[in-house]
Amino acid sequence: RRKNGPGGSYVQEYLVRGTFLVQDDNGEDSDEDNDEEDLAQEVLAVDLLDASSTGVVYRKVIDAIETYDDQYPESHRINDDLVALAQAVASTQLDTAPEGCEPAVVVACQRQKLGAVSVLLYSGCKHTTRAQNGMSLLHVVASDPDHLNVALADMLCDLGLSLSDAV
Repeated sequence: RRKNGPGGSYVQEYLVRGTFLVQDDNGEDSDEDNDEEDLAQEVLAVDLLDASSTGVVYRKVIDAIETYDDQYPESHRINDDLVALAQAVASTQLDTAPEGCEPAVVVACQRQKLGAVSVLLYSGCKHTTRAQNGMSLLHVVASDPDHLNVALADMLCDLGLSLSDAV
């Protein structure tokens, strides 16, 4: 039982049964059929059952980045998938990408998604991660000046990244 459910509710996870019990406001437990919880449950099961499932976890993280919307707070249901995955998956798995694919935090930078990058970095992804072509995260963000997210660039600069870093 841990406080990580929607709206700060207490969520109990049962991997064997594959169900979630969420404590309602009135103190009773009820089944919650929620995509975010199902996704987190599925990833937890994959993570625990098959260490070679990097591709499955990676695809789910990338899908969650694609649907992440910076117009809404991190706690909004639209952004729950990425938050749940970041909590459920080890940071080493978040940093790992299948051969030929960019790391998840690089994909989030390419999409200029400040909230998604923030969630991934807070969950343990390294801000020193580089794209396959050797570009830093800041270079990735700055490489699309037509869609530059200045707040994202500022955050990465605050973490110590600089455009003067070697590419």
